[in-house]
Amino acid sequence: AGAMCGLPGTVIGQRPSRGSPGRVTKHVREWASSDGRTIGREPEWESITSLIDRLVDGPVVVLIEGNAGIGKSTLLDASVDYAQRLGVRVVQMSAAQSRVRSDYRDVIGLFGSLEPATVDSLPPAQRRALRIALRWDEPDQRPIERETVAAAIAGALGRVAREGPVLLAIDDLHLIDDSTRPALEFAIRRVHPLPVGVIATARTTE
Repeated sequence: AGAMCGLPGTVIGQRPSRGSPGRVTKHVREWASSDGRTIGREPEWESITSLIDRLVDGPVVVLIEGNAGIGKSTLLDASVDYAQRLGVRVVQMSAAQSRVRSDYRDVIGLFGSLEPATVDSLPPAQRRALRIALRWDEPDQRPIERETVAAAIAGALGRVAREGPVLLAIDDLHLIDDSTRPALEFAIRRVHPLPVGVIATARTTE
């Protein structure tokens, strides 16, 4: 077991436990076994798919870590395809592609595709904070509190997860902005035991 920015989870990159087979159709399992992107990474791939299978029962956090160029993003992309074939709603983003330096830049990448109705169903203070963080509304004289943004993300994720499992797939987690990081950590803990998962890559330091 390891930690993803303070989140408890399984670290792929050291020798992970294999886990249980989970609920998965024979067709999808056969497809996963034949995915050419995972050749040479069979133990890691088996662990990842087993963990994704468990998402229907509650939160799952997986970190794929290692040096640059070892295929972390390839495993992440294969994991996204696998989850989508199971009917999981996937939101995918790359922190490395977030060039603009601003508060909550990666909140936009992760949650900008939320249905406006989902955000607007939140309590007024949370709705205002998240709409400003997402750049849907212009900020006014009143600052938005970080705690309120975090609670709003948790509330929105919870509403989506009650309709079915959700997987957040984040490439280059180590580059995520300093405003989004604690908000994401809070939200994942807050939505327990709903089926919200995170799978992310991170580069290890030399």
